[in-house]
Amino acid sequence: MHFKDPVAKSKVFNYLNKFVREYNSSPGAATATRSDTSDESDKDDSEFDIWKYHKQLTHKNMKNKSSATAMPLSGSISETEVQMYLSSPVTPIKRDAIENWKDMKSLFPKLTKVAMIYLPIVATSVPKEKEEIERLPLSKKAKVIIENRRKTKERVRKHRLQKKQNEQTNTIVNESSIRVTPQSIGKAVVRARNALPACPIKKQLVLGRLLDECPKESPPTMHGASGLDKKVILEIQTFYQRDDISHQAPGLKDYVTVRNERGEKEKMQIRHLFSSVTEFHIPCPFTICSRVWEYCGTKQVC
Repeated sequence: MHFKDPVAKSKVFNYLNKFVREYNSSPGAATATRSDTSDESDKDDSEFDIWKYHKQLTHKNMKNKSSATAMPLSGSISETEVQMYLSSPVTPIKRDAIENWKDMKSLFPKLTKVAMIYLPIVATSVPKEKEEIERLPLSKKAKVIIENRRKTKERVRKHRLQKKQNEQTNTIVNESSIRVTPQSIGKAVVRARNALPACPIKKQLVLGRLLDECPKESPPTMHGASGLDKKVILEIQTFYQRDDISHQAPGLKDYVTVRNERGEKEKMQIRHLFSSVTEFHIPCPFTICSRVWEYCGTKQVC
């Protein structure tokens, strides 16, 4: 129906009849029949449609079927099949061509063999994952959704872990590559002194603020002959943290910030003694009573 030249149209018909006769040397037996040959109606939409011209020709061809004169039939079965196929209604565009020819195999057995040669290759496409999940039953759908969430969380966790490791790698400075010399220290002092304000009060405030922001590292504790052993200190702390010696304030989380031997800040829970330190000093089970008294009086262990 796309031909506008009658001569070209007749040439195509003659070539098709000749090809069908030569290809089908022996007549084939039709075995399968299909009864459901209902045609799907094409929806007209206002958007751009590449098949618009084809649909117009199809509609025009179907209207002219009743008034058009039938083509003269020859005695050949192949020519009869071709003319019967050309006289039949046009197949809708959205229908599968291979399935359509399988349905018409009983009507056009010889023409079907020729059509199967020139049919386009079937292209497969993977549907969207979301659409595929929606088609699943509820039991399988829940399992798939839970598995996808688990994979997403695992992927995000690995990404964050890798990002954190990269940040730590970038911030770590190789101390061996830093060379501190008296000249570099002197230059840094001069630059800092020139950047300080001229006013003595402001200068003192700025220096105090800088000292507060700088990390304070306590020097390592040197235990002399009169120093207590770490084991004794731990036993003293354990003694005064007993529930029959001290207690924690109910409903409160009181902490005191202290620095450990490495200069790092640590939070220690504040506990209140049931009596004074003097009263608890007598039943203290340690032999070095004087050192225990000295330690408990100077350190914040409770």
